[in-house]
Amino acid sequence: MGSLLLAASLYAQAESLDETTVLATAYPTGKKGIGPRVNVEDATNLRDAGIWSLNEAALTSPGVNIFSSGANGTAASLFTRGTESDHTALIVDGVKLTDSRVFPFPASNILSGASIQPGERIELLRGPQSALYGSDAIGGVLSLSLEKGSALGANKSWLEVGSFDSIHAGISFQGQEGKLSYNAFNSYHQTANDRERNDHESFHSGLRLDYALSGATNIGMTLRVLNFETEIPSLGMRPFAINETENTIYSIFLEHQLSDTWFSKLSIGGYESQFTNIGGFKDETVETNYQSFQWHNLFTWNDQHETSAGINVTWLDTANSEAGINDFSEQNESIYLQHRWHQDDLSDFLVGFRHDHYDEGQNSTTFRIAGSYEPRSGTRLHASTSSGFRRPSVVDLYGFGGFGGNLNLESEESLGWDAGVTFEMTETSTLDITYFHNEIENLISYGPAPDYTAINIDEARTRGIEVSYRAGFHDERIQTRLAYTWLEAENLSTGTRLIRRPTHTLNADINAKVSDKLVIGAGMTWVADREDYDFFAVVDAEDYSTARIYGRYQLSDTVSINGRIENLFDHQYSEIPNFPARGMGAFAGITIEW
Repeated sequence: MGSLLLAASLYAQAESLDETTVLATAYPTGKKGIGPRVNVEDATNLRDAGIWSLNEAALTSPGVNIFSSGANGTAASLFTRGTESDHTALIVDGVKLTDSRVFPFPASNILSGASIQPGERIELLRGPQSALYGSDAIGGVLSLSLEKGSALGANKSWLEVGSFDSIHAGISFQGQEGKLSYNAFNSYHQTANDRERNDHESFHSGLRLDYALSGATNIGMTLRVLNFETEIPSLGMRPFAINETENTIYSIFLEHQLSDTWFSKLSIGGYESQFTNIGGFKDETVETNYQSFQWHNLFTWNDQHETSAGINVTWLDTANSEAGINDFSEQNESIYLQHRWHQDDLSDFLVGFRHDHYDEGQNSTTFRIAGSYEPRSGTRLHASTSSGFRRPSVVDLYGFGGFGGNLNLESEESLGWDAGVTFEMTETSTLDITYFHNEIENLISYGPAPDYTAINIDEARTRGIEVSYRAGFHDERIQTRLAYTWLEAENLSTGTRLIRRPTHTLNADINAKVSDKLVIGAGMTWVADREDYDFFAVVDAEDYSTARIYGRYQLSDTVSINGRIENLFDHQYSEIPNFPARGMGAFAGITIEW
């Protein structure tokens, strides 16, 4: 979806960051009416809790699993509500990165290698969302965006060092000078990880500028560069390799309030990506170029009704140095329309649809309906139903590495629904319990040897219960957070479980402001009952749990120090079999603010 995801626009509402979602409707909307399907986090708050990476940030939401190949910077897979790893769209600064047509997937590298920065906003929207975000949004959407600079913003510099020869350093600037608002950062991260020849190095820079031409018109731009280099240790027959990734993501936009009821936004954006594999089975380079033109409109008819509509045109080109994968180009045009009717805090209803047309292959029309109702103060019922789709990837269509392609494949399609209840037990504590159910058709799989041709044969079902609890006690000097998911994921065509989908996932955190200067906290993750591949065999993967502690002390008004210990009990485990995770690590740092 377009640059409306940049969040702070001319029609920004009065709610605070934690009370507002942009991802759920593509414009600032109160979270209370939309319901708990969306999780919103401020990067500064997460960093204060010792959470520095995008994949760790996503785990604060229920319904989410992330599994990586053992170490920082290695390929990571995001599973939302039990759907496939390429069924969650990733959007960075309003630019969609995850088009599954590209191989390897750009999102996998960014998810594993990107660190979160001050002044960033992370949102995760669960359930099929193709009615707003098109292909790949079968399981949900993850958004990372730079906030508009504020006069209240601060400049920061930081340095953290620790185990595994790790260094994390950076600087950020945020502020407002007259009509110009700015938000910028530059960061560097390196680590040797816990295995030989498994070093990771990353450079991450970002810039957002907004300029108010008048009280009704705003222009702006974003630019982000993410460069990673990761060593991949040898495994079995696979030799040692080095992966290098260069990503440049950009957008320019114009916002204008045409009348009291009509707000419009034009944006042009895109990304350029180059992935290079050196060593392993063979050297390979993949270059991707993606551009988009987007026009979004919001019509606010009165204090209860608003309609949003827009068009989106994208162009994708990808080229691979490996002869086994074809170069690929595609154009997509889409139109969407949605209407929201809300009555203060009592009820909220939303309905929308989107049609996607492709210059080649199957077109798709998707929908979503969502609503909530508060029968009594502090209790809100919510429910939604929606559809999603995913276009076949380049590998699915043309084959690669012994797997045969199939140009007649149909898009994967999903239909999902959820229902739940939210209890506001106090002004600072909320409990939500949600049941979800997804049906996926035309799930792409591969036929028997010797060709292993891609075919549409599978049907899958994922269902489960999400529990989310957040609370503050003693004037919010004690903060707690818990996200639990019970999941059942099944291949209905074969009657077998979908691999890498644990039945139980728990992520929790508690911290206390011991004094005006000292904050201490602890967190844990527990994953249980799952199957995975051990080379070519399906096995019962080990359960695992990890614990962490962290703290921050304010030395002065401008200087603070922090420390954290990850994998506190040095538990030996693997998120994916044969790829051991890092052992216990201790880290300490300093932040200067001015």
